[in-house]
Amino acid sequence: LMAMSGLEPAALNYLQVRAAGNDQGSSNENYDRLESARVRLAMSGPIHQALQKCLDMIKHIDLASQKKIVPELDSSLRMGAGFATRAAVADAVSSLCNTCPDAFRFPGTSTTNPSVRLLRALYYASERERGASSKDRMTHAMGSLAELVPGKAVRTLAAKASKACERYSESSGSSNDPSVRKAAAATVRAIVVRAGGQMHDGGRKDVWAKVVLPTAFIGRHDTDERIRGLWNEVWEEGGAAITSRDNSFGVTKEEQILPYIKHAVIKNLQGTSWANRLSACAVIKELTEANILAPTPCSINGVPDKQNERQNIRASISRVILSECVKLIAQRRIWSGKGEVVKSAASIAGKWTNTVSLDDGSKTLLCYILIYAKCT
Repeated sequence: LMAMSGLEPAALNYLQVRAAGNDQGSSNENYDRLESARVRLAMSGPIHQALQKCLDMIKHIDLASQKKIVPELDSSLRMGAGFATRAAVADAVSSLCNTCPDAFRFPGTSTTNPSVRLLRALYYASERERGASSKDRMTHAMGSLAELVPGKAVRTLAAKASKACERYSESSGSSNDPSVRKAAAATVRAIVVRAGGQMHDGGRKDVWAKVVLPTAFIGRHDTDERIRGLWNEVWEEGGAAITSRDNSFGVTKEEQILPYIKHAVIKNLQGTSWANRLSACAVIKELTEANILAPTPCSINGVPDKQNERQNIRASISRVILSECVKLIAQRRIWSGKGEVVKSAASIAGKWTNTVSLDDGSKTLLCYILIYAKCT
């Protein structure tokens, strides 16, 4: 593994550094093309062929010997001088997770567990890696390993995923950085898609439902098509796990995590980034068109108490979001996309104007509707 980078010609690294210096802005196209070429060259060489033969033989040795390989993978990843070594370690982890999954099962959830150490090393390596090819390999390996380590360790990593979500939000709008947004989305996708079974236990903080899925729901409206695709996968896979976990029959996954989506939407509306506000408006319109930010539909067989509870929650959340929209509309400053805020507020107001039976929350909501009408 160490020889993958150690025996590589130094001139290739010099060329890639020069290519990185010639890239303009946040674009890494030249760097990524050269990195992909270097990875293909390394993976087609005799060292990689010998490494592949060693990996093929591991499944035939006893379990105790297999377990001794995991700390060596961790050491190679941390000590590797070049990305060819790190990419080879990531490929080895992905391969062994499929052929020898029991080799990664150790007791304990702390750093004394070699698999947990390797999982964290993969996360931090993928976070620091600049090239897209090596980063993709490490996030793929991290997702494969996350399915085999203890759930508590994955929930600890979920806290890291929530930080990735924060980085995604911070890299939007005026601080636009597509590479950071894509890296954050890819990290979360690797955990959610390849280790979906871990999402059934969210732990005490339940980062999956409170942070990851709301960010994914908003990320589905990203301006970059590739990033939208990553967040779509997170939403579909993670949403299915949350729905089956909560066992709420007849309630969509959007409504199940609506209070947390509300927090994400309010944060975007209150931010200074116009792009983030537009994303929030797109989410509001989607929820309104799906009749979620609207009165609950009448059901003959429904339970009245449960129906009233859902109605009150929807009214309360609609009231808060409409209030934020009205505050933006009332500001005298005109900015590109302000009309979308008006449309979002109108869509919410239109859903609630025909409400027949009004509780206290709905009455307050109508007050905001009147304010909205005065502002427009």
